[in-house]
Amino acid sequence: MQVGKTQKRQRFWRVLKDVKYTPNHLAQVARKKWIKKPVVAIVAMVVATQLTFPVLNSSAATCTNTAATTNNTVVATAADATVTPSSVAATTETPSIPEVPSIVTVSYPAGWNMVAVGNGVDLGTQLYAYNAKTGTYDKADPAVMGAGYWAFFSKETTVTMNMKSTGEAATELQAGWNMVGNPFDDDALVPTGYDAYVYKQATKQYKLTTTIPAGSCAWINSSVPKTITLKKETQTAPVDTTTNTGTGNTTGTTGTGTTTSTGSGSSDGGQYVITGATVNAADYGAKGDGSDSTGALQSALNASVGKTLVIPKGSTFVSGTLDVPSNVTIAGGGTIKKRAGSGRHLLRIGGKSNIAIHDVTLDGNASAFGFDEFHHIVWLAQSSKVTFDGVTFANPVSDGINVTRQPDQPGTGCADIVIKNDRFTGNMTNRCGVSVDCGERITISGNYFYRMGKDNMPGAIDFEPVASGDYSRDSVVENNTIVGSASAPNEPMGIALQNGNVYQHKNIKIIGNKITGKYRHGIVVFGGGTGIVIQGNTVRNIDSVISRDVDTPCGISTTNTQGTIQGNTVSDVAGYGIRCVGGSSDISGGNNNINNTSLSAIMGTIKN
Repeated sequence: MQVGKTQKRQRFWRVLKDVKYTPNHLAQVARKKWIKKPVVAIVAMVVATQLTFPVLNSSAATCTNTAATTNNTVVATAADATVTPSSVAATTETPSIPEVPSIVTVSYPAGWNMVAVGNGVDLGTQLYAYNAKTGTYDKADPAVMGAGYWAFFSKETTVTMNMKSTGEAATELQAGWNMVGNPFDDDALVPTGYDAYVYKQATKQYKLTTTIPAGSCAWINSSVPKTITLKKETQTAPVDTTTNTGTGNTTGTTGTGTTTSTGSGSSDGGQYVITGATVNAADYGAKGDGSDSTGALQSALNASVGKTLVIPKGSTFVSGTLDVPSNVTIAGGGTIKKRAGSGRHLLRIGGKSNIAIHDVTLDGNASAFGFDEFHHIVWLAQSSKVTFDGVTFANPVSDGINVTRQPDQPGTGCADIVIKNDRFTGNMTNRCGVSVDCGERITISGNYFYRMGKDNMPGAIDFEPVASGDYSRDSVVENNTIVGSASAPNEPMGIALQNGNVYQHKNIKIIGNKITGKYRHGIVVFGGGTGIVIQGNTVRNIDSVISRDVDTPCGISTTNTQGTIQGNTVSDVAGYGIRCVGGSSDISGGNNNINNTSLSAIMGTIKN
């Protein structure tokens, strides 16, 4: 008997109501011949994009890599299995809302993602929560911080939201599998004694993990109902001098180290407090109405020697290139934005000293310019004792900060430069976040780099001497968070030391950084260096579309380098975990944890 349109609709909604979005039942609904477009699309969208997910029966085996090195732990994860929702159930209680939220930016690739968001955040797509008691997926609205959800994105989507910045978060587990969201602005540690699995959209598989990324959630199993406590993964730098005991002890290091940097202003990452004499940019005619304020801002800068130039919070001043004199502080919370059609740099600091810039936004206005490799937000040449603290570098055309020498004067580099607690944000269209062409005693610490580096350009942080007499030495890159693209690029890298075969890097410490996202290499030393310390870093999710015959992706890669690779965590690399090559390589270390690499965990030799 032919079914009429009204009966079809009634039967469709009756079946859909009864199954409560259980994935296997939704698949059955989608196959009903009497349900035709467009109503079938409601179900087909869910089914065809894999709302049914693998049984979490993967096991992990731990082994020790001995062919290339000792004391480096390699975790091999078994193949991930297929789907049934019956063993995948989730519920979480809402943790307390943080009193002081922190802003975090997360990119989700196209397709289904396991997500965790801030209270009430709208991702622009339907969220699905799993009901542990009924074993069904239910629509979830609004989002609750600390809960875990499935979300489908038709294209790569970037979201900025407030998350918990400190403290702990209690989560209630039901017996069986639970979907646990990360409420923090950084990775959350999985409590000891629990296996946790995150979903990799690119491979459509689960992976065993010890941390839950910001903006994501994981499956955690419990034999009984109980409460667990999530903690934010800390960014404490290990000691910067490593001496191995030689006894095979994977945690045995001795020595202590400190980093001393010269620069003015606050040092605790908090809001800068303006004291002393001030100059207000508005008093010199700077206007926040979109008109050109270059002349007014330059006059205000010239009048600010020995004082603080205040860029009032909430104001946006449009400007061409500004020359910053010595003995000036810039603060106030406002924005200076590069004027379309103006010269190469926004701030030009050449041959100057004793400059501090705090808590302002410097906007390179990249969309108004075509790409130019020498078009920087801050050009810093032959200068010393310059500090950037709490600054946002937005939309750079080339570099956020270029630390260099005077043109045609090799060897006239910068010294005692402090870049800390800053944010560098872009869209994989620029050259670098921070580049150092010629400098010593450069400290790059506690910064957040988001989507820095276009194809065939360096990436987030790049030390790259380019001319005879240039140097790269006695510097520290520590406790930075670097987030790349959700899709594989061609060239960019997280942290790079380049041209070491000609202008060798000396005494560079790369400590306690977190690098995630599609970069060609997480950390790389090209050509060589001496006194290089790569220690306590976390590198994840490294991949590239570059030809594997040209340069295979690596979590950490060194060539002809003398130094230490110690206590790093490397996982999910479409290539080598750690690679040490070159006839003059001399790398010591150990206690590196390597997980899920498509090629050898370690290529080359790390001496104990």
